[in-house]
Amino acid sequence: MRRTKQTKRYSPTERKVIDMLHDAIAQMPCVVTGSTESTVHHCHGGSLADIGITTAMGQKTSDFLVIPLAFDFHVGNQGIDSGIGVRTWEQRYGTQVDHLKRVCLQLGVNLFELAGFEHVEVRL
Repeated sequence: MRRTKQTKRYSPTERKVIDMLHDAIAQMPCVVTGSTESTVHHCHGGSLADIGITTAMGQKTSDFLVIPLAFDFHVGNQGIDSGIGVRTWEQRYGTQVDHLKRVCLQLGVNLFELAGFEHVEVRL
């Protein structure tokens, strides 16, 4: 029996919270450059895997674990999702976990907890 890729289904209330979160994060400056032109990056692999947050290949870790990135650092020439690889990107620009923790502090919300990863400590 062949299975299709399953994605998490959110309730309408959860979807509304996620949409509001993404809107707020898209308004934040890029965590690498400080540019106000940011896109929303779904964090995956690298430092997240190091702390036990993993998924199957090609699946998002969580709609809650997102950071603002300028286009070039998201999918452009220096992009985490455009071929330089997560580990190389994190060595150059900082870990996604550290960037996520800073976003949590700026928002006053523990994104790891919202994503169901309570084991990650964030001091708000």
